[in-house]
Amino acid sequence: MSSSFKLSNTAYNELIDILKRQMNKDIFESLSPEDIHHIGFHLLTVTNIQLRLAIKKEKLALIDRTHDLS
Repeated sequence: MSSSFKLSNTAYNELIDILKRQMNKDIFESLSPEDIHHIGFHLLTVTNIQLRLAIKKEKLALIDRTHDLS
């Protein structure tokens, strides 16, 4: 990960809200801002992969439907 990667303030604050609800308080409080940005980077990476796979699946389904009409 690039050490210069930073979430936007909005994304950072939303991620903090999510982590506070999902994590043990002691664990959350031990996270540094860099840790939170790092977590956000990985969540965005996973989301990107999921979206790419969903798009690929839809494209393949469209091709199948197009061939069925032929």
